[in-house]
Amino acid sequence: MKRILVAVTIFLSSIVVSCEETKKYTLVDLENNTLNQLELRVEKELDSEKLEKILEKLSLRDTLKIIKILEAPNATLNDVSYGLYYLANSHAGQGQMNRAKYYHTIATEKYLNPLSMLKLAQLYFDGMEHASLQVEQDYVKSYIYLHQAMEVLTEITGNNRSHILARNTKDYDMYLLEELGKKSKEGIFDEKVVRDQLRKDLPPMLEQLKKMYHLEEGE
Repeated sequence: MKRILVAVTIFLSSIVVSCEETKKYTLVDLENNTLNQLELRVEKELDSEKLEKILEKLSLRDTLKIIKILEAPNATLNDVSYGLYYLANSHAGQGQMNRAKYYHTIATEKYLNPLSMLKLAQLYFDGMEHASLQVEQDYVKSYIYLHQAMEVLTEITGNNRSHILARNTKDYDMYLLEELGKKSKEGIFDEKVVRDQLRKDLPPMLEQLKKMYHLEEGE
């Protein structure tokens, strides 16, 4: 009887594992995955080398291939976050700027992706007049997205300048920070007011980031 119970337990365990191994979601599911409500698996201890491999896998400029990776069984939260970023870039490369903004916004708001935050900071700094998308310049929004990106990048990279994300973003975010500083000095927007608001808004966002991606100290 004991052997039978052990066999049944092993059998049931294998069913559970099998179900977990085949878990997959559609792109629509992933678009609605606010702050990882789907509880996608997170790649723990995701160092620069591991992340670089994820980015290489996703930087295909091919919309269908990126979607296939996003919808693959057991795609991690990290895969999806950066996959949505590259999906947005793929749409931008095809001139579908409305779709590009759509996916950068999802990656920013629902996955706290710093690369998409920078894209939105750039978009609102420059503004856009396109057949599929019109965006007015908004230096306040640009400033907010830029500082969100910089804070998230700091958490992810640990201020390691050789980290893949630090290397890929350091020149542009410093340029945009300087340009926004000029706009503030010209009186176009009040930097102090925005910074005061960010002091309230950034800490809870960073706590959410740490929980989502297991960045807590000692995790």
